[in-house]
Amino acid sequence: MIEFNLFRAPKPKVNNKEDSFLKQVLMIILSTTISLSLTFGTISILDYNQKKKVRRMTAMMVMSNIEPFARTLDTRSERMARADHWVQTSEDSDPAPNVIDYYFPPLDLDRINTVSL
Repeated sequence: MIEFNLFRAPKPKVNNKEDSFLKQVLMIILSTTISLSLTFGTISILDYNQKKKVRRMTAMMVMSNIEPFARTLDTRSERMARADHWVQTSEDSDPAPNVIDYYFPPLDLDRINTVSL
């Protein structure tokens, strides 16, 4: 008499060499896929975090340079106002060259671009 079991499907007859080869190929494909995804996934996460850190540092540098630059602009605007007043009230229409150097000295870029964190 033939037994029939509902809970167990019949096993197909497959050659063991073919079954072994197929398992090896599938394992190689699976392991390669996992290793590539881990490698490139980790690299992309690290790259994203590095870019985020660089953006934050750039923002901090810009914010730290705003105040000295604003002070420099205030000083220059005051000097320009004094120079404008001096030119308008002077009787001589040709101001001396050293007056321009006095009121408009060259920018001190080292002082402006320093970062204080």
